[in-house]
Amino acid sequence: MATTLVLLGLGWWLVAPSGVQGESRPSLSLHPSEEVALGDTVTLRCRVPRPGVRVVVYKEGDGTYRWHRDGVEDTAEFSVKVLTWNYAGRYQCRFQALDQSWTSEPSDPVELLVLESRPSLSLHPSEGVAVGDMVTLRCRVPRPGVRVVVYREAGGTYQWYEDGVEHTAEFSVKVLDQCYAGRYRCRFEILDPFWTSEPSDPVELLVLATQFPPPTMSLSPRGRMGTGTNVTIRCQSVYGATFILHKAGSSVPIRHQDVDRGDAATFVLPGVTPSDAGTYGCSYRPRGFPFISSRRSPAVTLEVGPGGAETTSPPPRRPPDSSWSNALRLGLGAGVLLLLAALSPPSVPNPTAGPASSCPMAPMAMTLVLLGLESRPSLSLCPSKGVAVGDTVTLRCRVPQRDVRVVVYKEGDETYQWHRDGVEDTAEFSVKVSDRCYAGRYRCQFEILELSWTSELSDPVELVVLESRPSLLLRPSEGVAVGDTVTLRCCVPHPGVRVQVYQEAGGTYRWYRDGVKDTAKFSVEVETRSYAGRYRCRFETLDPSWASEPSDPVELLVLATQYPPPTMSLSPGGRVGTGTNVTIWCRSTYGATFILHKAGSLVPIQRQDVDRGDTATFVLPGVTPSDAGTYGCSYRPHGWFPFASSRRSPAVALEVEPGGPSTAPSPLAGASAPCSGPPGAEEEKSSWNLAVVGGCAAALLVVVVIMIIVFLAAAPCCRRRRGKGPTVEPSRDPPELLSQDMVGDSSQDLRSLQLLEDAEGLTYAELRPPAPGAPGDRDAPSPSVIYAQVGGRGPC
Repeated sequence: MATTLVLLGLGWWLVAPSGVQGESRPSLSLHPSEEVALGDTVTLRCRVPRPGVRVVVYKEGDGTYRWHRDGVEDTAEFSVKVLTWNYAGRYQCRFQALDQSWTSEPSDPVELLVLESRPSLSLHPSEGVAVGDMVTLRCRVPRPGVRVVVYREAGGTYQWYEDGVEHTAEFSVKVLDQCYAGRYRCRFEILDPFWTSEPSDPVELLVLATQFPPPTMSLSPRGRMGTGTNVTIRCQSVYGATFILHKAGSSVPIRHQDVDRGDAATFVLPGVTPSDAGTYGCSYRPRGFPFISSRRSPAVTLEVGPGGAETTSPPPRRPPDSSWSNALRLGLGAGVLLLLAALSPPSVPNPTAGPASSCPMAPMAMTLVLLGLESRPSLSLCPSKGVAVGDTVTLRCRVPQRDVRVVVYKEGDETYQWHRDGVEDTAEFSVKVSDRCYAGRYRCQFEILELSWTSELSDPVELVVLESRPSLLLRPSEGVAVGDTVTLRCCVPHPGVRVQVYQEAGGTYRWYRDGVKDTAKFSVEVETRSYAGRYRCRFETLDPSWASEPSDPVELLVLATQYPPPTMSLSPGGRVGTGTNVTIWCRSTYGATFILHKAGSLVPIQRQDVDRGDTATFVLPGVTPSDAGTYGCSYRPHGWFPFASSRRSPAVALEVEPGGPSTAPSPLAGASAPCSGPPGAEEEKSSWNLAVVGGCAAALLVVVVIMIIVFLAAAPCCRRRRGKGPTVEPSRDPPELLSQDMVGDSSQDLRSLQLLEDAEGLTYAELRPPAPGAPGDRDAPSPSVIYAQVGGRGPC
């Protein structure tokens, strides 16, 4: 009996704990259980099997979203307002003793889904607009009766709103200048109670710059090709910093590539299929203008057959080169103008008409001098060394005429133009520099309204807008893991200001510091992946209240340890010679955007979006010793985490020797030099040089011919001045004939001969005898003047 009791007690002791543990797991439920939108409230209800315990509800893998309640008897409810997208995820609950001596197992997880409550913004047209065109920004919202705000990220100058929007708000905007370019977002607001949604994804408003020529584009190989062929698309321009590849039918660019050196981007389409066939074009963003775009290149067509060998079509015919003819026309045109000026009939002085009429062209010449040589105004800036955004600059235009209209304007932009009437000597224009778009070259001119006459332009002056924006740096810049610390360093150009560092989307993470002298440092512990994003900083002056433009953005990347690093390879491997084209492959099945890094560079040197496949191909065309170094790559995973990054691949080293077997042969041997650009580039440059030389030679030849003609035309005049004029002709009606008795032998003693012309156009020779008393003089009572008619001209 005792043995039986002992065995029963032992069995109960072994079974009881397992039974308790089987019933000790809590249960968690969500209300509402389907989905919630941002701004709504969700209830998490945790039911426990025993009373008097602490209940903890938490989000898996994120310690930020955690709540607890003590002394729960049966059920604990937590009402949570969903403020951001980061509330979405898997939740569990558990209970524990109040002294935390033991903790239950966690409940089964429940999924909290956050509805798409962000608005969406679109642009029409989306590929870019020219100055003066209209663009439509269309913001679509998920709920009716709200206020919609569309704004440009950098600065609040360009911002529009509309109340009572039901579904979609449209804003038609005329692009007045290039300052409208930038990144735009929209959001919606509930006014009572006040609540603001998260901003939409950004769209980029590109302004087409007509001063930048479109790029050139080529395919290799050309013509129709078979499935599986690797196609290389080359886009080239000396102005390009970021090249964009477009495909007809796609509303967004299919690829883009940053180029830190050189003037060409190389896009590789590996193993093309019939779906890749279509019409392609490319454009570029000029250096220093991230939202200014060139026009697209002439389109090229990619034809892909279902199979078979690829065929190559003959190269396209080049248009005839008209550089020679244009240069010759220019030279001949200049020569004709000079010839007309040289052959203009000179005026002959008339002694009897007085000095006022000795030069009939004098009034016109004086007018040309007054309105030509002295008609240019002068423009000056004060201060002349540069101004900051928010300061005032004075443009002072000095004119040589009185009571005129003075116009001051910025070259190439009619937005910045001012005028003043009735100016006597100097016109001053005080202008407040509101943004950096005021920078540029300015000129002035004056107008005489009564004569409808406009002067020449003044020499240009350069208005320099000093860097008044702060700069933001991130350390470390390549990415941090959850739990690490990152430092955001904001450098400002003015002392004693307030500095703010903030996250672009939502503004959840924001820090500020007052009284900053030159640099503000913020050390932040990255607690969750929600810290990832794009950050900016700005500074403010409190009295008077003024805020600077934001800095350029920096991206805080959080390393996703669950994604493996990519693999990387070089071709050709080993040591290569100068001029070799090096291909770098970066591969990962998880990658959507691949980033190429170089040791020593703070920013990535190239990036590539991959819409299909798992490999990015980076090409370094015509490498030089400066390209030598250690390279690595990383990727941004597919999904909802654009600022999550993998770790970098194992590094590979690129060695480049100054010469070597890979160097291209000398041009003397009949080959083209490395990195010579697309076919025909050198020929076009040589043709242009020859055209310039030919035009200059033609102009010089015409000038020489004109000089010869002028010399021949002036020779008779010179002979007349030396007394070797035309043969003496008898006059139709001479006023007085000379006789031999009157002249006598005095011609041997004459000292001068002067040709005179009377009002009727008759020419006389004035013979002046020597003064009395000179040796050889005959006795004469007084000097006499004798006239002889030596020639005449008919009536005009």
